[in-house]
Amino acid sequence: MDDDSLAPEDLFIISDLHLGGQYAVDRGARGFRINTHAQDLIVFLTELRVRAEAGRRRTELVINGDFVDFLAEGGPDGNDWRAFIDDEEEAVARLDAIVGRDAGVFDAVASLMEAGVAVTLLLGNHDIELSLPSVRDRFCGHLRVTRSSPFRFVYDGEAYVVGDTLIEHGNRYDGFNVVDFDVLRRFRSESSRRLSATPDAFFEPPAGSRLVEEVMNPIKKDYGFIDLLKPETDAAIPLLLALEPTYAKDIDQIQRVLQLRDEARGRNPIAPARPPKPGNIRAAGREAGGPPNTLPQLLTRRIGAASANRLLAMVDEASRSERQHTEQIASGMVIRALSFARMVYFTSDWESRVDLLLDGFLQIQYGSLFDWSIESEACYRDAATELAQGGFRNVVFGHTHAAKNVDMPGGRRYMNTGAWADRLRLPEALYAGDRDRGREVLREFAVAMKEQRLARYIEFAPTFGYVRRDEGGATLPGTVHVYEPGVVRDL
Repeated sequence: MDDDSLAPEDLFIISDLHLGGQYAVDRGARGFRINTHAQDLIVFLTELRVRAEAGRRRTELVINGDFVDFLAEGGPDGNDWRAFIDDEEEAVARLDAIVGRDAGVFDAVASLMEAGVAVTLLLGNHDIELSLPSVRDRFCGHLRVTRSSPFRFVYDGEAYVVGDTLIEHGNRYDGFNVVDFDVLRRFRSESSRRLSATPDAFFEPPAGSRLVEEVMNPIKKDYGFIDLLKPETDAAIPLLLALEPTYAKDIDQIQRVLQLRDEARGRNPIAPARPPKPGNIRAAGREAGGPPNTLPQLLTRRIGAASANRLLAMVDEASRSERQHTEQIASGMVIRALSFARMVYFTSDWESRVDLLLDGFLQIQYGSLFDWSIESEACYRDAATELAQGGFRNVVFGHTHAAKNVDMPGGRRYMNTGAWADRLRLPEALYAGDRDRGREVLREFAVAMKEQRLARYIEFAPTFGYVRRDEGGATLPGTVHVYEPGVVRDL
């Protein structure tokens, strides 16, 4: 594949498959995973193989990060989620469990390579463990990779370049989820020698991964939709507190949330496509001159002073309730009365909470999020623009789960390949500017959540990028498509 004469003529790109987590046991339940459509993925991969076997054009499939989801994969009891599993035997065991549930997907990828389709995998931020030596070997074994297989794995932070198309997962530009590849390399180096990690090789997982482990996964039983909302950043914190104010009931939890926020700010790019410390994608300490390390500052920045004050008052009420009823058997019931999941349909509690919930949801869902022609998040838009200046016709990210086809100056294209995972999508009336209608949307959603009827709010729109090389080897402007059976065949 290093010989340009062997470069693919047709390039297919998918990302964010998120295979991992338990399937639902009870009919109508969600289970503990965000990919509930593995069979659709198998159909796509099979159609791609059949197309390639027809001999029409040389083909490559790029899986652009988050192939599997270690953050959703608990231990033997289904709990014990880890932001990063540094024990390779444990990570291998969890990988085996993931493959065991969705073996058909791995078989379909293996069959692609056996049919001559090149497969390239990039590391994401939910599957960091795949880069570890033992885990990587086991993963390749599950894919039936041999020395002659047309397979490569980019796991060291490089972008993947095909002609004038640049592909990367995209979390590099998201301070909350950037991976410290320099330390990860040192960790792998020592791990490959079966040495205990030295302080310099202690890998700290991204702040967003710890948010999933410590805050989002524990509440998923009550809020089965919580990991269907993106991004995994401090934008989610106002919503989490509005749902469950008891999560900030003690100073340790508050400080943990703020630590995640501060670490993320320290890792934000200092310029488009540039990490704070080139070569070491991490910044030490809090950004000089940044906002004070307080919960009120974070909430005010996100939802405004008035809403922040009301939310903090609710958090204080939860804390007082716990202190007053610590010795009472019923104390748990008193505290949990503040839980959104346990509110009666139309109580005064609901009326006092609905605006806070609306503010929280609006931090995560907004109109342009679903507009394919607009990248509203500046960190990705600016990075893509800067990268295109290096002569790239197409710049392709994943990570956000929001598919995009964005035209850039000079006939260039920014693409985001979306996801093969479920996504919560509330009706457009939520973010159309009419707060009265937005409250009604949330009221309807609250009832549906209590009655376990969330299907109409969950969207599955599997997407893939397609790029074709011309006779001169240059790539033409690519396009992201929604997959339906027959779409790949007809390209």
